[in-house]
Amino acid sequence: MKYSYETHYRSNRPDGRITASHAALMELMRRNPPILTTPKDPTTEQVLEWQSHVRKKAVEVLNMPPFTKQPAPVLLSQEQRQGYRVERWEFYPDDVSAVPVLMLVPDSASTEAPVPAVFCFTGSNHNKEFIADEPPIGLAGQIDRYPERNRMGRYYAENGMIAVCFDPLGISELSLDTEDPNKGWHSRTAFTHGLLMEGCNYVGYSARNALCFLDFVKSLSYVDSSRIAVSGHSLGTELAIFLAMVTDDFSAIVFNDMCSSLRGRYISTTEHEDLADPAREAKNFHLVPGMTRYFDLKDLCAAAAPRPLAMNEGGPDEYLEDIRRVYAALGAEDRLQITHYPKYRDPDSRVYHGDMPLYGLSDEEFYQYSNTDAPDHSFRKEPSLALLKKAFWGNSFRKTE
Repeated sequence: MKYSYETHYRSNRPDGRITASHAALMELMRRNPPILTTPKDPTTEQVLEWQSHVRKKAVEVLNMPPFTKQPAPVLLSQEQRQGYRVERWEFYPDDVSAVPVLMLVPDSASTEAPVPAVFCFTGSNHNKEFIADEPPIGLAGQIDRYPERNRMGRYYAENGMIAVCFDPLGISELSLDTEDPNKGWHSRTAFTHGLLMEGCNYVGYSARNALCFLDFVKSLSYVDSSRIAVSGHSLGTELAIFLAMVTDDFSAIVFNDMCSSLRGRYISTTEHEDLADPAREAKNFHLVPGMTRYFDLKDLCAAAAPRPLAMNEGGPDEYLEDIRRVYAALGAEDRLQITHYPKYRDPDSRVYHGDMPLYGLSDEEFYQYSNTDAPDHSFRKEPSLALLKKAFWGNSFRKTE
């Protein structure tokens, strides 16, 4: 390796200090865990107090733009498909923006028999048409290894749920140019840079938009507003779990990615051939400034308890156990559904246990410790539908009061 912990990141001074800024920051992060990290062996009371702090801080770090009164969303078109109709809407989250969204509405939905809804947030390379299995608009957001696996919205609609499908900000119709051969990535990077300059961030801006449309969806007579879930794949998991922190309107959550720690990966992966892209897969549109000082994605997943939560691509044992303990403290073990990658579903295949190393890992070794089969990363239809069907139509997850 050209870069390694031993040669570049550890101190070689007698006083233990470090001159390289990057290495010094990483060491400070190793020594100072997040302030609101998931408690170990908590009581019910401790969990409830911790969750209130996490949710308050989540709203703070999102720093969402203000909500302002705007015109009502407009239905632009609708077309019938087998078993559902595709409605194309446009809504207005501020004085300038017009945001398109697709709603896949099952034929069973009516004022007399309202149905559940699922807010669907895609991975980095997808757009709303792709996950809805609709004809693409332009070229942006159409890179995909597993097109049939990743039709999140269509699968929900085919199973009696309204799928509300969004573009990632700066992608597809939200790109400067939907014919961009770079699929909108350059547009999104420049957009995110502007957000950060203005004190906003990609996830917070996305959350503001989603919450604006959520209020409208709840008002529709054919939507059962007590049964609305949020489902995120890959990049969309961050938005999904943050939305679950800022509102109780989402009664179930699909987290379709490995149980990750952005902070843990940043400090532990020190073995690289080069640092041409020091953030590697944590591009700037992933970053919520100040977030990892207080908590990480695994902590937000734990703070979602006791709501039904599907975690579809496993993760490090250490992180999953933290989440299990919180659900257990609230008597909600049956509401946490963890599914590992096929490669790691056999417990004997998960050979790394205990704490994630704080340094010395390559990207590939980080994935191994995380029980992550990165080339097989995709939306997982079966566990997602299993949890939501149980949450929406089963007896055990429904409120009885």
